[in-house]
Amino acid sequence: MIYVNSLLYVSAIAYLTALFLPKPATKNIPFWIEKIMYLASGLLLLLNLTFNIHILWLIMSVIWTVYSGMSYLGYVKWNILWKKKTSDAAQMFMFTWDLAIAFCCMIKFL
Repeated sequence: MIYVNSLLYVSAIAYLTALFLPKPATKNIPFWIEKIMYLASGLLLLLNLTFNIHILWLIMSVIWTVYSGMSYLGYVKWNILWKKKTSDAAQMFMFTWDLAIAFCCMIKFL
């Protein structure tokens, strides 16, 4: 469980840190919606790591599986500041990271 919790804590910290980034991390989502999603995602992870609401782990696993699919299919286009176009590598990395979060949430549920 140490590795599972570590990934979830690091992800929560990354989401909350992204609130303070001056440039958008996505190309096709309005900046303010992006910030709200980061805040909600980070707080959801931190709060459930603190209070451990069992059924919420299942719901969160489904949410991050949807996030993962959206990155994989290109519904979310991740912003790479050193390129004008989106990066296939960034898309696949975010797909993998979101899928890892979903997997860890499912482990916590089971």
